[in-house]
Amino acid sequence: MGNLVSSFLYQTFISLYNSGVVSSQASEHKVEVSQNNSADSQPREAQNGSSWLDIFVQEMMSASDWDDVRGRAMKILEVFERNVVAQTTAAVERAVTIQHERNSDHEEKVKEVQHLKHVISQYQEQVRALE
Repeated sequence: MGNLVSSFLYQTFISLYNSGVVSSQASEHKVEVSQNNSADSQPREAQNGSSWLDIFVQEMMSASDWDDVRGRAMKILEVFERNVVAQTTAAVERAVTIQHERNSDHEEKVKEVQHLKHVISQYQEQVRALE
């Protein structure tokens, strides 16, 4: 679960950076933290979570007025929503693919059972004919 959260936070940050919501100063902080994570044996979830919080707070503190705060928060929430939707969609697509494979396997087995039933009935007819 920790890796999933870390991955999600990282993807969200990248999306924020690419869309211009997160400033370059915040991205430098994120890169610095990411490099520290690879060297540390500490759990990545806590460090990434706190880094994400630091970046969010920094962006809010960089706002010039309440409208700017609202605008930044709205952009962050929009990117967050897109990431949640994208991850949910990917999970649903994986689930649908798995279910489709299972249904295909089941259909093959049903066909095989029907074929074997037909073969058995033919053998039964042959046995009756021989009696």
